Amino acid sequence: MYMAAREKEGDVRTAASKCYLMLLRAVLAAARGGSAAAAALAEAQQAAIVAEVFDKKKTHWGLAAASDAVKQCALAAALLPALLDKAASARTEFLRTEALQLCALCLRAAGPQRAEVLAAAGSAMPAFVKALAKVAPGGFSKPPRWADALKQAASCLEGLHALHAKAEAAAFLGADGAKQLRAAVRHGLSADDLPPKCATQLQRMKKVLEAKGAAAAGASVPAPAKAKGAKEARAPGSADKSPAKRKAAAALGGVKKAKKAPAATPEAVQA
Repeated sequence: MYMAAREKEGDVRTAASKCYLMLLRAVLAAARGGSAAAAALAEAQQAAIVAEVFDKKKTHWGLAAASDAVKQCALAAALLPALLDKAASARTEFLRTEALQLCALCLRAAGPQRAEVLAAAGSAMPAFVKALAKVAPGGFSKPPRWADALKQAASCLEGLHALHAKAEAAAFLGADGAKQLRAAVRHGLSADDLPPKCATQLQRMKKVLEAKGAAAAGASVPAPAKAKGAKEARAPGSADKSPAKRKAAAALGGVKKAKKAPAATPEAVQA
């Protein structure tokens, strides 16, 4: 970890980071196997990853390396609570945005860890609400930074919504949390000279917060639409005819329906 974060040569940092992740995977495997020593070491390294990215000022082990750790070492559930805390409390707006980006990655990368990630998110829900409510109203030094932070916040909210099977926001944020976020989003949307990119991301958040959920949406099910390419019902006896036969039958019917010439009268015959 130290070489990956402090070494001046880029190639050496890259090699050290790969070695560190390989060792970390081995430690995590031993921890899952029941080793108490490996479990304690894994917990210490998980805390070290978050501290290295967000607390150390002179480090090269940043967002990309932490993302690799989440994806390669299946650390989504383990890191999510600490990352949510950093999303609300990191020392700069840039670091808070990076924390939100890693949170969004953890929610997307849940996979087989879905239950563990949901439990981790549930235990850190106050921090989740606090982090997103801090982003929505604005207060950033530059509009592009606000837009980037809103993009990551919207991704977090959509990811959590998807993991909860599109339930209503109050079902996973809590009634107070959903109310707080709705108020923060409304405050952001009411800002003067709202940049279009910021408005787009706020609307993404608003859509999730106002979604009715699967149960409520299923209360009024619309009539099924006609399948594309479905054929109209034909008259009996016509479905088994080929196009050529149908054409010949139509022509024959036209001949039968033609008017007959009037019969000649006796006077006409004598003439």
